[in-house]
Amino acid sequence: MKKILLLVALIPGFVFAQNPEQAKKILDQVTAKTKTYKTIKASFSFKLENLQENIQEEYAGTISIKGDKYKAT
Repeated sequence: MKKILLLVALIPGFVFAQNPEQAKKILDQVTAKTKTYKTIKASFSFKLENLQENIQEEYAGTISIKGDKYKAT
């Protein structure tokens, strides 16, 4: 689950990544840093906007991680 959280946190960086070696280095640094935490809690929100179907939805939530356990709301 931690890997998924890291991926979500780093998606903006992937969009602009030009160098795969540099991207791996950054991911390795983030992974090493997050392994030092006992727990991780993150809040998130996102907006879905489909102009063709006239759909606009907003979502928000939190995720808490402790060891191999997680809770998403």
